[in-house]
Amino acid sequence: CDLNDLTMCRHLHCCPGRWAGCSRCFHIGRSPMSAWERLKLSPFQKWKIYGLPPWKFFLSLILIISTTVTIYELSATITPYQRAQAENWEEMLVPDSIDSVTSGSRTTYYIYTVDDFMSSLSQYVSTYYGLNE
Repeated sequence: CDLNDLTMCRHLHCCPGRWAGCSRCFHIGRSPMSAWERLKLSPFQKWKIYGLPPWKFFLSLILIISTTVTIYELSATITPYQRAQAENWEEMLVPDSIDSVTSGSRTTYYIYTVDDFMSSLSQYVSTYYGLNE
């Protein structure tokens, strides 16, 4: 057994690598853990006893961290653009005659009658078709 490349497993065999040798002894063909240990031990207990790292936990943690960082980066770059775009469209399309209430970044417009709706709609259409001019 070359101690530089192989490690001694629990069954006194030379196994390649500490994790491979301790998690499943390939010389015997069965796991060193009993059925009770496989079911009842937590991944961290298996790591402590057998040296088998909890890969699912580590991959889930990496996935959560990368997703969170991506969301924060997108939020920081896209949100100011979306806010400015919404303000520009409201400034161009919404007639001044419509009553509105602003709460934070959200504006609510009140159109109570059919005449108000029709005048707003005609202004929307004329503004939309006049954008290229």
